[in-house]
Amino acid sequence: MTAPVIDIYAIDLSMEDGLLRREQSLLSKEEQAQAQRYVLPQLSRRYTAAHTALRRILGKYARTDPRQLAIAKGPYGKPYLPQHPHIAFNLSHSEDLALIAVTAGSTADNPIRLGIDLEYCRRSPAFIKISGRYFTDAERAELPSWQSPEFAKEFLRLWTGKEAVTKCLGTGLRTPLRDFGIHFREKQNAQVQWHISPEPARLFVREIDLSPCLNNMKQGEKPGQVPPMYLASLCSGAAGFDYKLNRYSPTEA
Repeated sequence: MTAPVIDIYAIDLSMEDGLLRREQSLLSKEEQAQAQRYVLPQLSRRYTAAHTALRRILGKYARTDPRQLAIAKGPYGKPYLPQHPHIAFNLSHSEDLALIAVTAGSTADNPIRLGIDLEYCRRSPAFIKISGRYFTDAERAELPSWQSPEFAKEFLRLWTGKEAVTKCLGTGLRTPLRDFGIHFREKQNAQVQWHISPEPARLFVREIDLSPCLNNMKQGEKPGQVPPMYLASLCSGAAGFDYKLNRYSPTEA
């Protein structure tokens, strides 16, 4: 069986006001209500931009009007399309960037699980406590010292990988993060190493190279300024999966 190529769409959430107003009509009543619950307007804008993009992209795969898509949630909150079970997808966003992973190759005999996680790269003292609580001994051993300028990057590589696994399972943090370990291999899929029995699932994780889209993002930067740094990981049960990174534009969707 041919391993799937999973489409990943990168969405710039700093959408212009006129376009945002036009797009928000795509949202369901529940999604519009959720957008209005945010106290900070910036968070509401980001939610609206991410979820209107999700509806447009899924509508294209389902060949359905985005407004008519029924998006349900599993027992732990993972969204899915009950009327289009052949489509697997997952969404993650951080600051002004969102990623949507999607494939239409899922079947009843060979369901495809997807989980994607994205984090804006910033340094925080909390990373030391988090790594001690949620990383395995082997994962912590791979981290450089706190004084290293690479500490935040390497921490977030592991964190996005572990988050992608729990999102793939659809359990979130109900799956203890110390129950499994990840050892990334450059441009290859790394098999998740479970430390519990029986293993919940056979899963693989891949770091996503975001440089093609980050180099072109606006992000309110001045000319010549270094683009923002994000880290992201994709998880699937398909051993040899690959991915294709796409730039999303609502005017072309």
